[in-house]
Amino acid sequence: MQLKIDNFHGIQPRVHPSLLADGMAVRAHNCVLESGKLVPLRQPAPVSGMSIHMEAGLGSIADAKSLYVWKHTDRNGNVQEDFLAFTGIVDFAEGHIADDQYDRLFVTGKTGMAFTDAKGKTWENSPAMYLYSRQSAAIIRRPVAKIPLAAPSVSPVGTLDENKTIHYSYFFVSWVDDLGLESGLSPASTASSGAFGNTGALMLNSGMSVQFAKIELPTAARKVYIYASAAGSSESTDGIQFMAERPASVAKASNGFIVPFVPENFGESEPGIEAPPGDLSGAQFVAGGYYTAFSPSSPHTVMFSDIGIVTSWPVAYRYDVKDNIVALATTSNSVFALTDGWPWVLTGTAPESMTVAKLAGPAACVSPRGVCVYRNSVYFASNEGLMAIVNDANAGTVCANVTQKIFTKDQWQALNPQSCMMAQHRGRLFMFFRDAYDRPLEGLVVNLNESADAVTTHDEAAWCVAQSYRTDTMYYVRDASAGTGVQHGDRV
Repeated sequence: MQLKIDNFHGIQPRVHPSLLADGMAVRAHNCVLESGKLVPLRQPAPVSGMSIHMEAGLGSIADAKSLYVWKHTDRNGNVQEDFLAFTGIVDFAEGHIADDQYDRLFVTGKTGMAFTDAKGKTWENSPAMYLYSRQSAAIIRRPVAKIPLAAPSVSPVGTLDENKTIHYSYFFVSWVDDLGLESGLSPASTASSGAFGNTGALMLNSGMSVQFAKIELPTAARKVYIYASAAGSSESTDGIQFMAERPASVAKASNGFIVPFVPENFGESEPGIEAPPGDLSGAQFVAGGYYTAFSPSSPHTVMFSDIGIVTSWPVAYRYDVKDNIVALATTSNSVFALTDGWPWVLTGTAPESMTVAKLAGPAACVSPRGVCVYRNSVYFASNEGLMAIVNDANAGTVCANVTQKIFTKDQWQALNPQSCMMAQHRGRLFMFFRDAYDRPLEGLVVNLNESADAVTTHDEAAWCVAQSYRTDTMYYVRDASAGTGVQHGDRV
């Protein structure tokens, strides 16, 4: 006996087989839907010929928990792709653009990049900037957080003329590495002589000079930026402007260095760089040239970087939500904070002017890796089912359970949604699950090109998954039970 189905609409295991509508089934395994037809999933193939950079102490690709396909360009203009693999869960955000020899990638999470902050606390997994040099074909890694320099010691050079305009000025310094990444400002200068009373501000006429004592610099410093303020108060950042720059070799000379003081030639205002938390996580790039992320040690706060300055995460660009953040997702100029309670959305065109709103809920996100964006909709795993944040013509932005008609809550819970790992490929959501003992469970394929409830199952097991949009290929590290190694193909 043969059964022919002209149009298959997916599985609906919560319904008794005798009550299923035409074109539905209780089970459809290791297949996908193409225009209403059942099509077998193809066997994946091992990957060869691509470089794999194992990071954060990763000893074997079989142990990788995060995988990324990094596209970059060599000195001849050829586009190539390499794998970055990590031992823990990390987030990758491209988009930091600069007109130089480097392709940039911002990485947060379990980076393995240790950083000791100004208070002496060491963070084992601080945010990192990865750069691919087109000239040397080498990958460079740098911590994003930078410790500000100590307050510079200054004194006036020249004779003060009280009949001319007197500027009561403080001075600040920052340091810049070989990649152009700048630290935050030092505290205000201390004066060894020429100060106004007990304030510490130097009294200067335009045309005089300032003597700086030797500056202690970190090994990575290549130059020092010098800023000046004529506000008359070291507590105020108003009016701090760029004054000059000096090479590191000059700044750390034993006899110090001299900088002319000519306020009318001062440059732009200081950038207001504030170092990010040492445990910054969940980084996403936002259209407009800036990043968003959160800190597990401050789980209620969505943070934003300065535009084009990945080293700067000002306190003024931070927004609180009521629930603990699990993951972030972005579409256009909207940032969705997926939490252990209600989902929140932050919308705006600049990091200093985001609008915060709470979506209908509760709809808790239960897995930081169970989040995916497709066609400006955000999908994530909850305790209730697969949730979708979409724009509804009548109700606006809503959060809906798209598997509610397919699985009962018990059936969904049997998949252990807290373990969910999700990726999008060719309009399909591929979902992988593991049990409480970290053993692979049956996975799901949701074909969004058909409909959100066009669901089938699969038995492929993966530790981590990555997508190349340039070649339209999905890669994954296969579970040991299915043979380890990086695989690719339509069968995830």
